[in-house]
Amino acid sequence: MKILLWILFSVIIFSVTGCSENDKTVNLGPGVKNDSLTNNAVVNSIAYAGSALLGEGVDVDEISKRYNENGLLELQVKGHNNSQFTKRFWYRPEWIDADGMTISSRTSTWLPVSVTGKSKYNFKVVAPTTKAVDVKIDTKKWE
Repeated sequence: MKILLWILFSVIIFSVTGCSENDKTVNLGPGVKNDSLTNNAVVNSIAYAGSALLGEGVDVDEISKRYNENGLLELQVKGHNNSQFTKRFWYRPEWIDADGMTISSRTSTWLPVSVTGKSKYNFKVVAPTTKAVDVKIDTKKWE
């Protein structure tokens, strides 16, 4: 019983404090970064229940930016899924010009990602124009 209370206390503290991430290039939205008890059925097997209770989910490991041979900004995102569950989410690039304004583009659409449990993922986006000097990636939960 004491162990269960300790685990519950740890989950509450972790979910309240969260993790500090300095790089805001990729915004992991609610339901993408981790599971919670409200959106996760803990009626599955014991192994999956432990993953859900710990709030394991998608993390970003590395973000790389470069200009390709055509002068277009490229961004590559690499990460992993800590969860036992397959995590599905959407991402959308927002291209920004030198004045800090958003560049309208057909490439700024929601794109799907599916990451099986305990595996790695990566995706790359390429700017639609050489006017793009920065990019931000937004994510949302796959509904």
